[in-house]
Amino acid sequence: MREAMAMTAILRRFFKWLIPRREFSLVSGLGAAVALERLGGSVGPRKFFRMPWDRAHVFEGRVTGRDFEINRILGYRNSFVPQLRGSIEPLAVGVGVKVRGTMTVDLSVKIFMALWLLPVGLACLCTLPFAVATRPFEPALLVPWVMFLFGVALMTGSFLLEANRSLAALCELLDSSHSELRS
Repeated sequence: MREAMAMTAILRRFFKWLIPRREFSLVSGLGAAVALERLGGSVGPRKFFRMPWDRAHVFEGRVTGRDFEINRILGYRNSFVPQLRGSIEPLAVGVGVKVRGTMTVDLSVKIFMALWLLPVGLACLCTLPFAVATRPFEPALLVPWVMFLFGVALMTGSFLLEANRSLAALCELLDSSHSELRS
């Protein structure tokens, strides 16, 4: 039982490192009510299928009270589009709001990538001793490594491209002069 819990903790840490996640914060000079009204007005309902010309909203998801769970509406398909979860809080001093939250990929994408990267990662570990010991070097032993690196690069690159665009759209919507995106 203790070994299973230790293995679960190791896998959880590994996937936290592997799956892209970013924290963001931005400051806006808008009042809390105005910021919430703007955000609520630009967030439409989630749709499984959306026509490319359906541009009534910038984001889809929901805004509840001061909290939100949204993602940017794209005119194309990207399964790694960041899911933004956060809250709008009034500044302690002066007029304005601070928006804090996290960006991560959807749960279904996390599960799919785990089902892809876990067996491929294990294959990488299994081929490592053979790659080191085999003379002459066998290029076929690189296949799992290429698959693993491709999966990580695909997920991370697609996510980061959209993370920057999503934060820029949120900043533009809330008239933010300062934003921060960190790992």
